[in-house]
Amino acid sequence: MRPLIANDEVMMASGGCAIHVWDAPGDGSYTASQTPVVGTGFGNSTGTAQMAGLAVGTIAVNMFSASRAHKDAQPRWMDFIPNGALTVSTHGLYIEDATQGLLTWGWNLIQSIEWGGPSRIVFRIATDDGSVQASLASDWAELAYITWIHAVFPDHPQKYLYTTADWAERVRTDLGWDPWTGQPVVAVGQSEPPQSLTAADA
Repeated sequence: MRPLIANDEVMMASGGCAIHVWDAPGDGSYTASQTPVVGTGFGNSTGTAQMAGLAVGTIAVNMFSASRAHKDAQPRWMDFIPNGALTVSTHGLYIEDATQGLLTWGWNLIQSIEWGGPSRIVFRIATDDGSVQASLASDWAELAYITWIHAVFPDHPQKYLYTTADWAERVRTDLGWDPWTGQPVVAVGQSEPPQSLTAADA
């Protein structure tokens, strides 16, 4: 049985997801190759040319390794959970994955959150070593976004930038509650948020 973040929480929606983290695959370091020195006992031109060829080859390998190490030290969006299952609750996120297992993030662990575009949010989450920036792609990314805002940061400056033409209606249809008010849908066909909560006024 899944551990709950809180006894009174409600599971609101589930679906597939992908999570990426902003990180670098390397730290810029590499191990340099050393030119092998072979004592032939002959100081001839052929032996000298062979040694020069080995040295040039080793320099090329080291230059390639240094270039690759430099590239690997550049931060980028990297796969963390490429194909997981997300559940959004009133108190946080549950992400399940065959490799990572079950991850449970209460809203209090998410330090900041921004809307990254349709079905995508970018957030910073607290870890034992500090924090990490992550990107969540899911049909329910906007639901996670607005639920965190209502729970943790109701005065968030981008509170209503997440909306798309069909998003609020999809939430009403699929979940049976109005994302603008947090209340159950009371009338079939309700499509406009209260005037004071429109994106233009936010």
